[in-house]
Amino acid sequence: MTQAAPQQATQVKLLVNTASEAVEVIRQRYGENARVLSVKQVEAQGLKRLVSKPRLEVIVEVFPIEERPEAVSPKVEESENAHKLDTEEKVQEDDRLAPCRPVSDLYAKASAAKASSSPDGDYFSQFGESEAQQPAVADPEPPDSEEESVPPLGSAANPVRRGTYDAVKRAISMLESVGFDRSLVERARGEIDFKDIGSLPTMGLYAKICDWLRTRFPDTKTETLGSRRAFVGCSGVGKTAALCKMLSADVFQRGLAPSVLKVDSELPNPSDALEVFCDIMGAKLARSTEELGEVTEAAPLLVDMPGFSLGDPATLKSCRETLDELGVEERILVINAAYEAELIAEMMAAGETVGARWVVFTHVEETRKAGKLWKFLLNGRIKPLFFSEGPNPAGEYTMETCSYLLERSFPGGRDLAAAQARQSGREASA
Repeated sequence: MTQAAPQQATQVKLLVNTASEAVEVIRQRYGENARVLSVKQVEAQGLKRLVSKPRLEVIVEVFPIEERPEAVSPKVEESENAHKLDTEEKVQEDDRLAPCRPVSDLYAKASAAKASSSPDGDYFSQFGESEAQQPAVADPEPPDSEEESVPPLGSAANPVRRGTYDAVKRAISMLESVGFDRSLVERARGEIDFKDIGSLPTMGLYAKICDWLRTRFPDTKTETLGSRRAFVGCSGVGKTAALCKMLSADVFQRGLAPSVLKVDSELPNPSDALEVFCDIMGAKLARSTEELGEVTEAAPLLVDMPGFSLGDPATLKSCRETLDELGVEERILVINAAYEAELIAEMMAAGETVGARWVVFTHVEETRKAGKLWKFLLNGRIKPLFFSEGPNPAGEYTMETCSYLLERSFPGGRDLAAAQARQSGREASA
C-alpha cells in the first residue's frame, strides 16, 4: 500500500493596513500553525499614492492541518499557494527581517508592547498606528553592558539640568557686566556656588558677591605709613595731584608738618603748581636732600618722583635706584583708573619692579566699569591706599577703599556698601 506524500507548507501573502490587523487575521485564519516570514511596507500605485497610506505586506508560512477556520476578512487580499507566485512576487531570503517565530509568540509580544507603549523588538511593535509611514527595520540588538553605565555629565544622554545652567550663566553674565574679567569670575566660581546664587534676585546676587569681595579684600586699616613716602608712576597719571591730597590730609586731619621733595631726572619735572600748593599748606618744598630738615613721624617726607616709561626698562631701574638712595620705604604707585585693564596690569607690574607696596587710583569718576579694579586689589601684593576723583588737590579722595569700590562697581552699590559697613561694624564690636 502506497503511503501518501507529506503535504508541503503553504506561503500566504497578506496586505493589511496595520500590524494589529495582521496579527488578528493570522490568529483567526491559521491559529497557531503559522509563522511570519517577512514584513515590508508597500506603497500604493499611481495617483493613489497621494491619497492612500502605505500598507503592510506580510508573508506567512502555513503548515498543513486537517481542519482550520474559514473566516475571511474583507480587508485581506490573499493568494493561496504563494510558493507558486511569479519570480518577482516570491519572497527572497534578504527580505526576511528576523528568524521565524510562532504566531502565538508574536501576538503575545505585540500585546505586551502595546500595553507598555514601548517597542520590544518583535515584528509588529515598530508599526504603530502613528508610525505607518516609517519603513520596517530589523529587531534592535540588546545594548551592551558598557552602554548601560551612566553617560558622562554634559553629554547628550546626560545633559546638565536647564535650571542649573541658566543660574550659572546668569551669575557670570551679571559679573561680567560690572567689569569682572574671566580670571576673577573663575576665582569667584571656585569659592562660591554659582548654582545657588544664580537663582537669587539681582540685589541678592550682588550682595552675595559683595560679601565675598569684602572677605578677600586686603585689610589696610591696621597698617601705618612710614615717614618717607614717594609717589611713582607713568607721566600724566596724576602723581602730583595724589601727593597734594595726602599732604592736605596730613596737615588738616592728622595735624602733621610734612615737607615735600621734588626730584628731577633727564626729563623736566615742573613744580609751579606744587610750589603754590605747598605755600598754601605751609609745607616746605625742597629740590635737593641738602635742603631737607629732619624727617620724623610728625614731620614726614613726601617725594614727587618723575614719571617712568613702561617701554624703557632703564627708567624703571633709575627710579628704583633713586628711591633706594633716598631711603624711601613707602613707595606708592599711582595709576589712572580710566586706563584699559591691560595697561593697568602693565603698570602694576612696573610698580612691583620699583618696589611699590601701595597703589592710588586716580580719575575713578571717568571709568565706566570700576569692577575691573577688583582683580588688581585682591592679589595682596600691592594694597590700595586711597581712591581719587577730580583735579582738586585738597579733596575728593577716600581712604575707605573697599566700600567706595563696592559703591562704584555695582548697581545700587551705595546700599550694598552701607550694608557691608554695618556688617563690618557688628563684627568689630563682637
